[in-house]
Amino acid sequence: MTRQLCLAALTLLLLHFVVSQELLQRQERRARQQKALKQIPGCDWQLSECNPKKGRCGKGFQTATLTGSGCPSKTKKVRCKIPCREEVRGPITGLSPSEAGLRGEAVSSSVSTINSNNKNRKNKDQKCRYSKGDWSPCNPETQKITRTLTLKRGDASVCPPTKEIVKKCRKECKYGKGAWSECNPITGYKTRTATLKKGDTSKCKPTKTVSRRCKKGKQGKKKRKNKVGRAKGCKYTRADWSECDVATNSRTRVLTLRKGDPNRCQPTITIKRKCKKACKYTRGDWSPCNPVTNQRLRTLTLRKGDSTTCEITKVVTRKCKKPCRYTRGQWSECDADTLMKTRVDQLKTDNSETVCDQTRKVTKPCKIKDKSKCKYDIKPWSECDPVTKERTREKVLLQGGATCQATKTIRRSCRKNNGEERCFFGPWGEFNECRNGVKTKIRSVISGPDVCQRKAVKMRPCKSRNAN
Repeated sequence: MTRQLCLAALTLLLLHFVVSQELLQRQERRARQQKALKQIPGCDWQLSECNPKKGRCGKGFQTATLTGSGCPSKTKKVRCKIPCREEVRGPITGLSPSEAGLRGEAVSSSVSTINSNNKNRKNKDQKCRYSKGDWSPCNPETQKITRTLTLKRGDASVCPPTKEIVKKCRKECKYGKGAWSECNPITGYKTRTATLKKGDTSKCKPTKTVSRRCKKGKQGKKKRKNKVGRAKGCKYTRADWSECDVATNSRTRVLTLRKGDPNRCQPTITIKRKCKKACKYTRGDWSPCNPVTNQRLRTLTLRKGDSTTCEITKVVTRKCKKPCRYTRGQWSECDADTLMKTRVDQLKTDNSETVCDQTRKVTKPCKIKDKSKCKYDIKPWSECDPVTKERTREKVLLQGGATCQATKTIRRSCRKNNGEERCFFGPWGEFNECRNGVKTKIRSVISGPDVCQRKAVKMRPCKSRNAN
């Protein structure tokens, strides 16, 4: 008994020695890898799987790739080794049969590994190998082709001497598919025509018609809509609709769980829906356009509903349509003296009122190719002239060639066509410092309504990444 315990202890020590040696070898390989791969601050080396030179184990190489933000792209080949099972778990020689019996698992595992390898080799040798024959011509009746395989290598008692493979013929006629027609409600089918694209015209039909049953949703049957918020198998009890909320113009209904898994089904569901219109009105005719407000009115009279909750009359306003509509003419050639071109538009009699002029004259400045060479000093706007109802400002030439005008006068009416006051601005300032990723510049408003304040500010995103 003492001898057997000693042998068992010796065997465990040997196994411990083998495992520790393997761990030491791995640590040495890891140290060599780290020495070969120079560490860069903030970067890591990622190692791929080890690829042995021969077989599935032994010495080989693996690829190391440098990763990390701001790291240079580098790859290196590093030596590695995959330990083979026979090297670690191989049988220890020099032991007696009784000692080998005590080793147990180590010896049996190595033997089983060798036996399994031998079996795989035998199975590989016992596989049936065949030589492939040519494919037969396509059979027009069955639309199939065959091929015969003859035994080339293998046990004749196990492997059949010949084999036959059958598969469908390749399509000799290829067609281009057309679009599907609308579903026929009587037959419940839709059709499409296929046109011959590739194939022998003597054997293939030039066109063929394909029919298919329509989907249920396209035969006039309405699909049931999915009930929002309800899981499958959950049944609910419906409560009555609430009174209409005047503020939101909606009413609600609460559904309470009646049947279903409480862990999967919601205990209550609230449904919200718009109220039906309680007040219905008769629309009156639109009034003539008011030239001051540029609006027209319509009166609605109560036709159906409770007079205590509904307004008896309502007044609806809308912007007027343009009273005068014109067909645009062609632009004239540029006038050399005024550097302006004109266009004469003709009145559309069908969509216009009788008050409108038959023609209107439109002018605009010419586009000069070397316009970028002309630089002007822009003066501020003058006060609104009470007679002409216009503001003017001058542009004095600072830099430019002979084609540039020495001075330019810009005229603009104080009010728009609809009677509203026009916006007039001063010169633009410089962009201020960047704040919250945006920089702004402003210009002063000389005259105009509150809407002009929005047009007096210009914003631009900052280009710098480190903007506050």
